[in-house]
Amino acid sequence: MLPDEEVQIKKERDSFFKVVKDHSLNDGLLIGCDKPFFKNFPNQNLTQNFFYIQIEKEKFVNFNKKYDLPSTTYSELIERSPFQIYLFKDGNITGISDSSDIEKILTKKFDYIFFDIFDSPEIIHNILCMCFSLLKEGGIIGGRKYFDPKVPWMKIAIDNFFKRFNWIVHQEGTNIWWVQEKSLNISFIIPAYLCSNTIEEAITSIVETNFETNDEIIIVYDLSPDDLETKLFELKNKYPMIKLIKHLFPRGGGVARNIAVENSRNELIFCLDSDNILAPFTIQKLKQFLIDSGSDVAAFREIHYFNQKISEITHKWQYKKGKISLADCLSGPIAPGASGNYLYTRNSWISAGGYPEFSFLDTWGFGFRQLATGSKMMVMENLFYFHRHGHDSYWVRGSKTGTTSLQALQIILPFLDLLDPLDVEYILSEEGRNTWYQDINKHIINVKNHEKGQPGEVIDDKSEVNKPNIMITIIKKTISSVFLSLGYKISKL
Repeated sequence: MLPDEEVQIKKERDSFFKVVKDHSLNDGLLIGCDKPFFKNFPNQNLTQNFFYIQIEKEKFVNFNKKYDLPSTTYSELIERSPFQIYLFKDGNITGISDSSDIEKILTKKFDYIFFDIFDSPEIIHNILCMCFSLLKEGGIIGGRKYFDPKVPWMKIAIDNFFKRFNWIVHQEGTNIWWVQEKSLNISFIIPAYLCSNTIEEAITSIVETNFETNDEIIIVYDLSPDDLETKLFELKNKYPMIKLIKHLFPRGGGVARNIAVENSRNELIFCLDSDNILAPFTIQKLKQFLIDSGSDVAAFREIHYFNQKISEITHKWQYKKGKISLADCLSGPIAPGASGNYLYTRNSWISAGGYPEFSFLDTWGFGFRQLATGSKMMVMENLFYFHRHGHDSYWVRGSKTGTTSLQALQIILPFLDLLDPLDVEYILSEEGRNTWYQDINKHIINVKNHEKGQPGEVIDDKSEVNKPNIMITIIKKTISSVFLSLGYKISKL
């Protein structure tokens, strides 16, 4: 390394640690820093201890594959991985090799993390995912080469990761960037109409096991002939975190959902229909999945349908694995947008222009809009929610109008340029415009790039593939899997 480069590294390092000092941060983690980073280290002005990990970057593999890796304990991981972690304290480097000490470090939360790895957008994303799970709320993550023309993907990868949550990427000097982690809370939104008999189950499924401090529940309700309003005020007295917004006349699901989002305070939104039920302890796993996968939208892979009791499942929907594309959305009726009960970022709602307000297909239309405007939609395996059917639901009432395909056509009209011209001709034809949506299983709609979509499927409730297998402790799996996938090695300074 040339002397000028060493000087630049030390200058940038000092800029970052000024931020650390200004925020009175203590324990830190440094990843991938080269030897010049530690020359004349200004630890005399700092009080913190930090751990130093040097990763063999060429062995870094796709972090997102962690969800397909077998479960492993820290002890197993440590036994099969030849590495050391170094503790930097009072200007001295101390090696740590005892497996119990290493396990404590890997489960530790840090006040700040600095990484100096910039090989590719994928690696940067993977490191950000790992660091996110290791950083304390209010902590700082940062690095170098934010504006370096030799690595233009650095800024793109960082901006794309954090803009989902409207977090500001700060700059120090010419190349240093840093972001302060904030709490990521969820606003649960529920449109309500003619649901006095079901909404309490929906709300209870949120509050009992899926609600965290600073989350909120927003219910937008239309005046309906049942005793819904009375029930809602009873629930608000029981659960003060509920916010009620009243319409004096029915305005439809799309309007209700948009008004709920407009009146929410959090960057993550989960839409739960008033007649559906969340499975216990699933939302925090879904939230972590959204963060780690770099997605804007995260959906449960399965929907368990029931009539009256969730113990009596009639059938199940199962989406394709992994990423959902616009082609998948148009290849059949079974896609996340069709149910609409999933987690998404406020930014994806803004980009999509909100829910369509002129159609009962508001959730399908919103999912379509999210995909058409570039939101990344991912499906998380081994999780599900309960979906009530067999009653006079919003969907059932809307489908009785006989205008389903025409309403769907109105939704996709602004995006016809994304579709295959032959299918656009079919959709607009006198014959197709009234039936294309109902017949999408027989005649899929192709996108212009000719990507072949994969629809979801209906699965019998006795199928082995649908037996619940809820993930255990998402943080442990994150840390274990990322280090396993790294095939990492800690090297001495």
